[in-house]
Parts: sequence; structure tokens; C-alpha cells
Amino acid sequence: MSYDPFATLLTSDAQRLLRTDLPTPLYHQLFSLLRDRILSGEAGKGARIPTEFELSAAFKVSRITAKRALDILAEELRLAQTALN
Repeated sequence: MSYDPFATLLTSDAQRLLRTDLPTPLYHQLFSLLRDRILSGEAGKGARIPTEFELSAAFKVSRITAKRALDILAEELRLAQTALN
């Protein structure tokens, strides 16, 4: 069985990682959690990022919120890859 670096984010109490009392939008908090896993090296090359359905269910946010977080993540990773080339 392979290690899933995002599995701990998809636990039953995942929504506790997002703070509704902060001015930072939920999509940006979710994006930051995912980005930090990738940049720390915890999620190695080829690791499967959770889908918007998985994220919305685990974090109890709308699919639109999860999609926006994933869209920003994809754009940032694309820009980082372009800068390396």
C-alpha cells in the first residue's frame, strides 16, 4: 500500500483546519493547505491531489470553493514549472 500525503487532510475533522473567523477566504485557506503539502516535499512527484468532490466533502465547503482552490493551485504550479524551464 502506498503512502497518500493528502489522506490526513481528508479526515472526518478536516473542516477544523479551515478558519471561518479569519478574513482569509476559505478557498485560499484550502489552496494554502494543499500547496504547503506539495512545497514541503511531503507530496512527492506524481502524488494524486484530491478531487474537488473529495475536498468539498472532507472540508464541508461548496464544490465551487474546492474548485477555486484547485484552480489557483494548478495555476501556481504551472507558473513555478515555467520559471524552472
